[in-house]
Amino acid sequence: RARLVPASGPGSMVSTDWDRFAADEAARVAVEDELLSAQSDSALGLNRVGTPNGAAEHEEIQKRNALRDAKESWRAREDVAVAQKHFVSDEIGVVRVIASEEVARPRSTSGDAAVPGTHEETPSSSQTPTNAIHVKNCKDCRFTLPPSLKTAKLFVENCVNVTLDVNCMVITQHLEIWGSTGCKLVFTKPVATVQVDSCTDCEIILKNGLEDLGAVVHATCGGFLNLVWSDTTGDESSNESSVDLVLSEKKVTPDEAAKQISKSGVHETPQFITRLINNKPLTEHVVRDKDEYPTTHRELLLDREEAAKGGDTHAQTLIKNNVPIELDTSNERAERRKQLGNDAFKLGDYPQAVVEYSLSLDLSPGLHAVLSNRAACFLKLGEHEKALRDAEACVLLDPTFTKGKFRLGLALHALARFPEAAQVLAEAEALDPKNAQIKDALKMASFKARQQAERG
Repeated sequence: RARLVPASGPGSMVSTDWDRFAADEAARVAVEDELLSAQSDSALGLNRVGTPNGAAEHEEIQKRNALRDAKESWRAREDVAVAQKHFVSDEIGVVRVIASEEVARPRSTSGDAAVPGTHEETPSSSQTPTNAIHVKNCKDCRFTLPPSLKTAKLFVENCVNVTLDVNCMVITQHLEIWGSTGCKLVFTKPVATVQVDSCTDCEIILKNGLEDLGAVVHATCGGFLNLVWSDTTGDESSNESSVDLVLSEKKVTPDEAAKQISKSGVHETPQFITRLINNKPLTEHVVRDKDEYPTTHRELLLDREEAAKGGDTHAQTLIKNNVPIELDTSNERAERRKQLGNDAFKLGDYPQAVVEYSLSLDLSPGLHAVLSNRAACFLKLGEHEKALRDAEACVLLDPTFTKGKFRLGLALHALARFPEAAQVLAEAEALDPKNAQIKDALKMASFKARQQAERG
């Protein structure tokens, strides 16, 4: 640690002492800057990745490296998946069949799908199904997926007046459509899930009846969203029935509010699910528990009843006292995300920790400790301006939170705003006089502030 010269008064130093001290230390500025970085990291409780100081740090570095390698491998797989997706884009006024030959990818000599542009991509009659078909930015079209086609998943994005006839096997039985208007999805095969987001005047048509549908998950749709199915009577004649899921949403949410306000004060966009319950389509509000698992009020009640029948005394008490089901879990979910962020931070995975802390703050912006934790991540990532903003927001919410003050001081220090850093760190020391990390950071900030003042 740099030698500090006693001051002759608050914030001052004897002139001759300072001149001699500055001259002696001028050649060591680079060393002091490196020491500052090291102390800042030490104050955060984690050293920069480098030569491990012991077995525990060596283990942490190994975990970080393994995590990094796993993420790189995952990103590589994601890149391959995107490359294997078949796009039908920007077509207008087209009526056509999307043939197997158009969609399928040639197999490599190893039996796997060949990567386009490589030496293994050779003409062959042996084809493999594509991962997904993505219909995007099309208008006034009708596309047919024939029975001979096989695909993993279907996507429809930003389309207008497009009809998609799905007569083929969709391996996952999953289709997503968003940002589209006046579109029709016609199914002659079973479908497990249709997800519809931000669409207007669309239809889902089940040619073989409601039994072919698992669920429609829908949110922020306008106009109408018709679910249409064929009813077969005893004389084998067929009639069509339908239900407008947008109207069904309004029955679940009578005030027709576009968003719901949670007890944490956050506006969350409501999501709905429509399924066949007791042989009728039922639309329910999606509720997420503290682990983000989607469920509904009806299912939570059933779970409570089953628990009570199984001898759960807590569930029995809740039923006896007629305690309502808690549908707003925003605070619990925020705490869960905070814990996931803490876990990622301990592993040194600071980018993932930022993601988890951000999701926590989305659910509950008033969690000052989470702001402080995210500021610590930004400091480790070298994002000093972002660290400053989070630390300032934390201190604004709770001026007595020592870690918030401390990280605010470190952020100011990293931005070379040494006088401000020294002032804030002095405030942090007043809150926790025995904290050695704060003392070290304050001494360094004070020294750098005096050095900066001398240089002018």
